[in-house]
Amino acid sequence: MRIIAAVVLMLVGAAASVAFASSSTSPVRWAKVGSGGKESTQLALVRSGGVLHVVSAQGAPSALVDTELNGSGGVQKTSTVATNVESAGGLAAVGMADGSVRLFFTGGVRPGLPSNLSGVNSFVKAAGSDTWALDPAALWGGAVAGAAAEIGGALFGNDQPVTAWSGGFVHVGMRPSAAPDPSYQPDCCGIAPQLATDAATGAVVMSWLSNGRDSGTYVKQVLPSQGPTVSLPSGLTEGSSGIAARIGAPGTFVAFTDPNKQQVELYEYGATTSVVHKGAYRVAKVFAAPEGRLWMLWGDANSGVFVTRSNKAVTRWEPVHSIPLPPNLTALYNAQGEGSAGPLDAFVDLLVGTGDRGFWRAHILPQLSLAASVSYQSGGRAKKEHVSFRMTDAGDPVTGVITLIDRSGKTVAHVRTSITGNGSVTLNGGVRLRATGSAPGYDNAIITVG
Repeated sequence: MRIIAAVVLMLVGAAASVAFASSSTSPVRWAKVGSGGKESTQLALVRSGGVLHVVSAQGAPSALVDTELNGSGGVQKTSTVATNVESAGGLAAVGMADGSVRLFFTGGVRPGLPSNLSGVNSFVKAAGSDTWALDPAALWGGAVAGAAAEIGGALFGNDQPVTAWSGGFVHVGMRPSAAPDPSYQPDCCGIAPQLATDAATGAVVMSWLSNGRDSGTYVKQVLPSQGPTVSLPSGLTEGSSGIAARIGAPGTFVAFTDPNKQQVELYEYGATTSVVHKGAYRVAKVFAAPEGRLWMLWGDANSGVFVTRSNKAVTRWEPVHSIPLPPNLTALYNAQGEGSAGPLDAFVDLLVGTGDRGFWRAHILPQLSLAASVSYQSGGRAKKEHVSFRMTDAGDPVTGVITLIDRSGKTVAHVRTSITGNGSVTLNGGVRLRATGSAPGYDNAIITVG
C-alpha cells in the first residue's frame, strides 16, 4: 500500500526554511473593515471577554468605530467610539485587569480643540458596558504625539498602560503630568514604535524603524530599566517588522524583512535570529498565540500573504498557508493581527484599484499535519494492512479524529488519536482511501492511503 501525502508532517528547526503545504482544505475569505472612504493606517486590536475589538478611524471628518468580532471572525456588533476626530493618527488598545479596555489615540477628539492641546487621548470601555467614554483627565504627549502616524501600547507591572510614539517617546501610566521620556531612541528619525511585554519577566520591549546610523529596525527593553539596543537589517517601510511577546512563556520576538539577504527572519530579544522563509517581501509580522506559540505573516502585493504557526517551543512550524489577496490589488502597505484565541485574525492594509485603501480582514485557522505508515499482516485469505497515523500541530501531538472514506464516498472507519497524536486501524489490503484529520479549532489535514 502506498502513502501519498497531500499535507506533510513538518519537522523543521527554527533556523531552517519552512516548506510550503501542497493543499488547503478551508479557503480564506477577505472582508473589508469599515464601509470605505478614508481610513486610518493603524488599527487598535484587543481581545476582551472572548470578543476581538477592532477600532479604526473612518470617513472624513473621521469617526472612531469599534467592530466586534466573534471567535469565528464574524462581525457581531459595530459601535461608534467618537465622532469629530481631528488629525486622525495612531491607535492602540490594551485590556485591563478589571475587564475594561483602554483605547489610545493620537490626535484631537473634541470639537474646537486647539491643535497644541492634542496628543494621546484615552477612551475607556468598562467591563460589561456597551459604550466608550473619553477620559478627560488623560491627555499627554502634546502636538508631537498628535501628529504621530502610529502609536504602540502595552501593559507594565501592576496594570500600568505604556504608550510610545514617533521620536522615541515613552509614557508610563495614566497621569498626564508624568512627562514622556525621550531618551530611549539612540538617534533621530524613529517611527512606527511597537511595544510588547515579556510574560516571564514583565519587561516591556520596544521596536521601531529608523533611518539613522543603523537604518532598519531597532529593538530595546524600555522598562523597568533600559536594556541594550539591537539593530536589525530590515526594510524601512512600516510593514517591515513587527514585535510580539509569547503568551504564558518567556521571550519577546521581532519578525522582519531582510532586503539584503532577501529573506524573512525572526529575532528573539537577547538571543538569536532564525530564518523563517527565503524571498524578498515588503511585510513581515509576528503575533502571539496560546501556549507560547507564535504566528508569522509575510507577503507583498505580487505574491500574496503567507502565514504559519509555531509549536509551543517555537522550534518548528506548521505547513505554510498561501493566501491570495483580493482582486484588483495595487499595493500592500502593512499588516496587523491578533492570535491569542488560537486562530489568527489578520488585517492587511491594501490599496485596491486606484483609490480604495483600507484594511481587509481574514480569519485563519492553524493547520494540522497528518502522516501514516503501514505494516502488513499475513494469514487468512484476505490480506490485512495495519495503518498507523500521527496527527500533529507543528510537531506537537494533537488529539482528534481521522475519517477514512473510500472512492465511492462511503465512510469506512473513524480513528481517534490519543494525547500522543497517534492512532491506528486495520484495513483490507488494496483499498484506496482518503484520510482526513480534524480537531476543533484547526484546518483539516488530508492524505491519501492506497
